[in-house]
Amino acid sequence: MMNSTKRGMIPLVCAVMLGACPLANAESADRVVNDPGLVNELNEQTFLPLFDALREGDLAALKRYLRPDVYAEYKTLFEQNTEYGQFLRDYYAGTTFELARVLDSGNEYVGEVTVYWPDGRSSTMELGVTRRDARGNRAVSPAEPN
Repeated sequence: MMNSTKRGMIPLVCAVMLGACPLANAESADRVVNDPGLVNELNEQTFLPLFDALREGDLAALKRYLRPDVYAEYKTLFEQNTEYGQFLRDYYAGTTFELARVLDSGNEYVGEVTVYWPDGRSSTMELGVTRRDARGNRAVSPAEPN
């Protein structure tokens, strides 16, 4: 089984290859979140719906989970590439996702997420999740470097 480690939203916006880079030693600057309620909330209300939207190619749902600055960076891809939804459905067909752990980096939570591909490969990425905004929403972005 090949395991590649990627940082950021490479699988999320895989049409834009950002390249592989090793995960930072997040534990040195961040604290592992040991609150099962918070980890479950982040998984159930943010990560699972985000990855369901990827598998379904649901661009409107994906937009709801991206920070505005991240969406702005990929706006053309989302709004002008009429085949992007189908591309995501094809790309993520048969994948499963697992939230390995959550770190508290102060400004955001960082989820270490593993994607399992149908051919046996796996990819690990770090996704930053903002703390709740005034409306109670969270947003996802590539994790900020330590």
